[in-house]
Amino acid sequence: MHSLGSLIHPAPAALFAVFKSDCPTSQFSLVYLNNLIEAIPELPFIGVSQDDAAETADFLENWGTRFSLVLYDPDPYVLSDALGISNVPALFLVSGNGTVLESDFGYSAAFWEKLAQKSAEEFGRRIGSIVPTDAPRWAAG
Repeated sequence: MHSLGSLIHPAPAALFAVFKSDCPTSQFSLVYLNNLIEAIPELPFIGVSQDDAAETADFLENWGTRFSLVLYDPDPYVLSDALGISNVPALFLVSGNGTVLESDFGYSAAFWEKLAQKSAEEFGRRIGSIVPTDAPRWAAG
């Protein structure tokens, strides 16, 4: 069990990514967030897997997303349902006081760049682009 505060503190914000290992959009896109973590290594990057530990381990090995911590929300998806998640990946940038600063479902390069800049702002930083220029601009989750 984790409290929201324990996952974020002492950072000013944390990034949560809800994903499913067999989701093609999660597979190709979450690795772009590694660029954000390289730019702001103290940003907690919390994965919330909709799979069990074995499937999640395979996903991480195959796709290389570098989470600070992985939580599990397998079927019947209690946390995902509580958050109103209709598709994955779902991203939430949450402030230290629990306010959702940015959120979106699926993948949009424009939103992910906005999310990166907001994350940098929370840490008093300026960073460059996190999504490669040859990456898709949008994909449904």
